[in-house]
Amino acid sequence: MQVIKFFIFPTLNRFLILLLICVSFQSCRLIAPYQAPLITTPQVWKNASKISTPEKWEKDSVNEGPSNLAKKETSSFNQEQEQRFEQSKKDLDYWWEIFDDPILNKLEEQALELNHTLGAAFERVIQSRAIARIDRASLFPTVNFSPSYARSGMLQKNALGKAIPSSQQNNPPDAMFSNLPQTVRGIQSQYFLSFDFNYELDLWSKLTNTYESAIFRSQASTQAYLSILLTLTADIASNYFQLRDLDSQQAILQRTIEARQKAFDINQARFNAGLIVYSDVSRAKVELARARSDLANIQRLRSLQENIIATLTGTPATVFSIKFNPINALPPSIPTGLPSELLYRRPDIAEAERNLAASYAEIGIAYASFFPTMNLNAGFGLESPFVHSLISWKARLWEIGLNLIQTVFDGGRNCANLAFTKSRFRETLANYQENVLIAFQDVEDSLVNLRQKALQAEALEAGVKAAKETLKLSQMRYERGLINYLDVVDAERTLLETEQNTVIVLGERYISTIRLIKALGGGWNTQFYNPKCWETD
Repeated sequence: MQVIKFFIFPTLNRFLILLLICVSFQSCRLIAPYQAPLITTPQVWKNASKISTPEKWEKDSVNEGPSNLAKKETSSFNQEQEQRFEQSKKDLDYWWEIFDDPILNKLEEQALELNHTLGAAFERVIQSRAIARIDRASLFPTVNFSPSYARSGMLQKNALGKAIPSSQQNNPPDAMFSNLPQTVRGIQSQYFLSFDFNYELDLWSKLTNTYESAIFRSQASTQAYLSILLTLTADIASNYFQLRDLDSQQAILQRTIEARQKAFDINQARFNAGLIVYSDVSRAKVELARARSDLANIQRLRSLQENIIATLTGTPATVFSIKFNPINALPPSIPTGLPSELLYRRPDIAEAERNLAASYAEIGIAYASFFPTMNLNAGFGLESPFVHSLISWKARLWEIGLNLIQTVFDGGRNCANLAFTKSRFRETLANYQENVLIAFQDVEDSLVNLRQKALQAEALEAGVKAAKETLKLSQMRYERGLINYLDVVDAERTLLETEQNTVIVLGERYISTIRLIKALGGGWNTQFYNPKCWETD
């Protein structure tokens, strides 16, 4: 380190001239201003074609039961419908309210308040903002006030170099020392009041870039919080509708058990009357036991799903429960908007972009390390051995100066640091571009799932209708003795399997809808979900 110091200039004018020259380099930027990278976005979504519902569904009679819910579906939003949706969603505070489910709304509100992962992410936002304020403080001078008092004693000597007796040090000289020069007091008090001023001049915008980097990191932390919040609320909604889908399957199994119990009782009575063989009774009994086994498994899965929701909402699973509530409606249709809007709505993309801006600012910090740093030091104070004379102009003392530090040799440290920051910027840029691609993939995947699940629901609905007719015909033929009971069993299994697949696909359509909302960035507007985050400065 080569250190050059300037202390106490002969005149204040000369010092001010030098200071003015240094200030002229204040905030001199060594890199160009940051600009967000340009991303080419498609004009329309590839899979955003209309998901229409066959007209025959609307013509068929609508029967109760989950397997017939698809008949109520209408075609996707056209432009006019989308405009109405845009108008109506302004009344929604949160995206999950579009499902119009009070239980879901309550679960989401509880999670926002009690989820510990979200709380930890919120504290990281507070920490990042505090770090930004710490770096901002470097842009301002530091002023210290340091009053002090000291009392000291020392061995006193006269002009001839002989020690003065301690009994005489604090008393007037007697005759023995009257012919010697005057001596100094052996015990002294010293009072001191001072103000110290230190200011690092922001040459080459080193401090500014440091503060901007901290600001960008803080903004990235806020977006990370939003991303965690979006994931949390989407997970709660997904698990909730999976639970309701299990309730729908449970309702089907309960109806199936009732029907098979009735069939078993009838077969038992017919066997007792000698009309059928016992194998028909045993088959009915096996199918009844199988349905009860399936029901027990569904109830097990429901309990596990309930425990997951309990943890997400910050509630002990022991005291948490959700009432039985099968799905009885189709999921709402969600307009996708323009692909270019995705870059502004997804918090993970915003987080990656803010980290990119912070990495760019750190390149400016690395460049500034090659240039000198300069500190302005000044001090003013009062010093006196007596309190009554401390507050006086004659007791003043002052100091002013500049401290210039220029690195002469560092073994290549600054060069390596610059190479590191440039490489990290390129890495962050690659991560940002990858996040954008993943975002487009997420939307397209959700659109594909929604479209294909609608077609799958159409096929399953037709299958349920055919399975019911097959079972009805099989029962009639069995009662007439034209077929054995095994054919009836096969028809019952086919109907049960098709009905279960129908409600499973309905649940998957809810999940795909939630994933589409998440892929599009969640909220209907840019309002922050948790206002208390903005209240903390």
